[in-house]
Amino acid sequence: TNNQILIETANTYKLVQDYQNALKYYSKAAFNDTTNTLLQMECANCKFLDEQYTQSNTDFMKIYQEDTLNYFAIKRLALGFNKVNNNDTSIYFFKKAITIKPSDASNVTNLCNILITKDKYQEGIDLTENYRLIDSTNQKVNSVNAYLYLLNKQYKTAIDKFNRCFASSDSSRFVLKNLGISYFKNESFDTAKFWLEKAYVLDTTDILNLQFLGLACSQAYYSKLGIFYLEKALKQYDPMLKDFATIYRNLAEIYRSWTQCTCEKRLEIYLKAYDLNPKDSLL
Repeated sequence: TNNQILIETANTYKLVQDYQNALKYYSKAAFNDTTNTLLQMECANCKFLDEQYTQSNTDFMKIYQEDTLNYFAIKRLALGFNKVNNNDTSIYFFKKAITIKPSDASNVTNLCNILITKDKYQEGIDLTENYRLIDSTNQKVNSVNAYLYLLNKQYKTAIDKFNRCFASSDSSRFVLKNLGISYFKNESFDTAKFWLEKAYVLDTTDILNLQFLGLACSQAYYSKLGIFYLEKALKQYDPMLKDFATIYRNLAEIYRSWTQCTCEKRLEIYLKAYDLNPKDSLL
């Protein structure tokens, strides 16, 4: 019945990430002190950390209903509802968290990731631009901001934004890859090849990067190199995925433009591409 010992025991289990035992002792302490909101939050948080999201959502909702400005509970509800794919409720709580604490960049980026799945790119742009008025140096927000412009087909703006990210010492694969894709979409194929190859060095297995890199090489008159990258993408692809047929179609186009390719090899690729794209009259 000694709550100090129970709480210290729970804290120790929490430190070693044994959340089930931490929950056990926090629950004992909370039973002894039923009005202690902090203990209720610790119990709910252990469930969240133990990936019991449905249960943690229920517990945090009770805390929120008692105190609708409890920032920790609001943020956990936003994350928790996202984990169970209840995105509309997650969006509501992320927006509420941003209203309470607009300087917390993680809320902005997490909310933008949900908006991207709903194709609400302009809303994400507005959100990140508003945050940049508070802090224009946050690398994560800046890269997401640039990516949203790319998704919104504002390619020149995306190029400018990603170049600023790179100039600000953000040389992450995300920035390099999407800067390359932005240049590709803007039909600057040589420059696209340059940045996509930098991203390739950091991860040689990224299928999307391999696709754009292969196409950029082809458009920049490096057909044989383009074939290498697209064939590498095919080796890592699941034939059941829809993009598998598209990669073969693009590979057939590059083989068609590669003048040194033998007819036998070209025919082999055409037949495979046609098998996957039987309605393609050109094939």
